[in-house]
Amino acid sequence: MRPRTLAAFAVVMISLYACNIEQYIAEHSDDPEFSFVQNFFQQVSARDYESVSQQLADRTRAELTPASWSQTIALLPEGEAVSMRRHGADIVMLSDSKRHGAISFELEFEDGWAMGIARFSKTFNDYRITGFQLVRTAGPQAELNRFTLAGKSLLQYLVLLAAMAVPLFIVFTLVACARKPDLGHKGWWLFFILLGFCQMTVNWTTGEMGFQALSANLLGAGLNIGGQYGPWMFSVALPVGAILFWVRHRGDSPGVRPRSTPVSEVAANQL
Repeated sequence: MRPRTLAAFAVVMISLYACNIEQYIAEHSDDPEFSFVQNFFQQVSARDYESVSQQLADRTRAELTPASWSQTIALLPEGEAVSMRRHGADIVMLSDSKRHGAISFELEFEDGWAMGIARFSKTFNDYRITGFQLVRTAGPQAELNRFTLAGKSLLQYLVLLAAMAVPLFIVFTLVACARKPDLGHKGWWLFFILLGFCQMTVNWTTGEMGFQALSANLLGAGLNIGGQYGPWMFSVALPVGAILFWVRHRGDSPGVRPRSTPVSEVAANQL
């Protein structure tokens, strides 16, 4: 598969991923939990402590003291939110009468932006907020997390290049392994080559790095977009199996069988 074809395939998969998130939110936008969480954040933006506390679960209400409430709303820009946008959702349906999850909203104020994430639980028709968090942001998430190559660090560029190169290297090695004749334990080799180990992840928006030693990545790389307008998280892993394959079989060309010498030529050489 050519690099341009792989790049086009990656773009299509990313687009489908984003469309699935948008489609999910659109299809469930009329669900009661979305309206409940949106109304909750409207009360939060209005600084209505009494109304907010009535929506909380008992344990959460006990933890939200007037002092902690003052610290929480201090994170918001001045005034009430002029608009809200559904950002993401993670809902677990235990049964028709019980479910829980988390829903996030982007809050726009006249002089700023904020993100609100609320965890909720539902038992029959009783919805309760089991926890929530507010984060003031420098702008809308779609703008902050927009993919761009400008203004990134050298390490971010290296991770991005590796995330594109490692899968190509693994695919090339898989083809070489599959076409190699008389290779012992070929099935195990193919499985080993297919994976990458020791994952490094970079947040493309913030540049924050993460490392996970005990990990296995299919094709040695990955991309995760957190929510509808969340940050792009590129991950790359060390292609240990592919490297060991070439160390063990360096000098071999994929699909090239050794040339057999005709019997007549052998006889002539012996003479």
